[in-house]
Amino acid sequence: MAINDLPVERIPSPGNKPNRNFEHRFFAAFAAVFVIAVLVGFGPTFYLKPLFNTPPIPRAIIWIHGFVMAAWVVLFVAQVYFISSKRIKVHQKLGIVGVIIAPLLVVTGLFLTIAAAKYGTAAAPPNIPPLSFMIVPFGDLLVFAVLFAAAMYYRKNSPNHKRLILLTMLCVCRPRSHDFPAD
Repeated sequence: MAINDLPVERIPSPGNKPNRNFEHRFFAAFAAVFVIAVLVGFGPTFYLKPLFNTPPIPRAIIWIHGFVMAAWVVLFVAQVYFISSKRIKVHQKLGIVGVIIAPLLVVTGLFLTIAAAKYGTAAAPPNIPPLSFMIVPFGDLLVFAVLFAAAMYYRKNSPNHKRLILLTMLCVCRPRSHDFPAD
């Protein structure tokens, strides 16, 4: 028997309805879990600050970066909703906002990183000087910028675009353990 005579199992195509439904549910679940993680991690010290007895935020750049990050998260959730509800044109038009927010996120992130190196940060491990630790957030911002640029390049290729956007979310917004409340 020749290799060409062997039965081949057909691989489901990406246009399959079950695959699309799974992907829509996956991205919706990711968006929900992500919002919860951000609220748990940053709620007490930033987003829900008036409800908690936490020290004041010392620098304006933290507020600015926090609002830009909040806009990024809200945009992601909205974009997932519009795609899931098949409102592609709204998703595409709203994507322009992402092209504005992403560079703002990088710029505010750079300023925040410089401030953290100058004044110190809880994000840095105790045995690493803040100036040396600066490479970590700089690297995160660089990877975010490259992934976002690639996502924009592949915006007409839905499978690549959505996966790259998901990676930008994981890259720049990943919850850090020191941001979660200890109690």
